[in-house]
Amino acid sequence: MYKCSCARLSFFKPRIDVQAMYPARAEHTALSDQWTWDGLLKYAAAAQKANMPFALGLGQTTDSVDWVGALFRASEPNWWTPRGISRSSQTP
Repeated sequence: MYKCSCARLSFFKPRIDVQAMYPARAEHTALSDQWTWDGLLKYAAAAQKANMPFALGLGQTTDSVDWVGALFRASEPNWWTPRGISRSSQTP
């Protein structure tokens, strides 16, 4: 399942076309591949300056679990094995 992001269109529209990046249908776009954490920080700073701050929610909702899961998969931490052994302490 592909879930799009939620955005303040009034803030983003003059800066980046979020609707083209995440259209109102379940499809992956090349523009979504261009979204990075550096981009998020860039727009977050601009939004804060414009008195329109935003954040990524963290809680027990599916949206929270999904984005945090994606974050962990993207950074491949896998700090613990199913037996509780730190991956960093294992020998290759």
